[in-house]
Amino acid sequence: MTIRLAAATIVFVVALLGGASMSQGATRALWHGCVPRDEATIVSFRPADGGTVVGAIFGHGSRGVVLAHEWGADPCNWVPFAELLAQHGLQTIVFDFRGYGRSPEREGAKLENDVIAAAHELRLHGATRVVIGGASAGGVFAAAGAGQVKGATGLMIVSSPLTFYVSYRRTSYLYDIAKSVHQLRLPLLLVYSSKDHRVTLGEGRWLLRAATSSDKQLLVYPGDLHGTTIFGAEHGREAEAHALAFIQRSLRG
Repeated sequence: MTIRLAAATIVFVVALLGGASMSQGATRALWHGCVPRDEATIVSFRPADGGTVVGAIFGHGSRGVVLAHEWGADPCNWVPFAELLAQHGLQTIVFDFRGYGRSPEREGAKLENDVIAAAHELRLHGATRVVIGGASAGGVFAAAGAGQVKGATGLMIVSSPLTFYVSYRRTSYLYDIAKSVHQLRLPLLLVYSSKDHRVTLGEGRWLLRAATSSDKQLLVYPGDLHGTTIFGAEHGREAEAHALAFIQRSLRG
């Protein structure tokens, strides 16, 4: 596998709360060297187009969150935030996309199906309402799949590009995230850095304009951080607090 508009709110975050992310901390290695044995359940499940996805579920309850990882990364980037969500009573799943880590590659796989299947796995564990989230390319697949998730109540996108190309040996797909968010009516949270050189703030602003949801917000943090690193830097506590508040509100209905 290779890589080849409406009124809304934009919030520029400048306040320093001091220290690192509230959910940072050492964990006892089990899965990917970052998932704690006594805090997560390792699961495997099958997307609609076949193959196997392996993930880890944190917490329990009827309110769920799916967190999709970045391209070229793994679920460990989301684990501190998943632990925080679990502490607030939210059942949260992180997973390897097919072709990463413990999830074997499958020719022609549509990776939004991994997101949909992860949400279904949460439902099998008791979740009836689910917020879908993803960082960078993970946000692209989250947006593409959110409309097909039963019980989806919100979408969180972190540093995602406007388009993304996935190429297999015999098949390729071009994802257009602006089209995805335009078709959704879910509450939407966009999180971007002001000077990210991989995905520009302009792309986040474009998505804000493209989104047709009446409940949408763009949070902008200083610096050039990309994806989940925003949650672990100097503004990490504030970024986590904003994301947590959005997720809780979206799950409330």
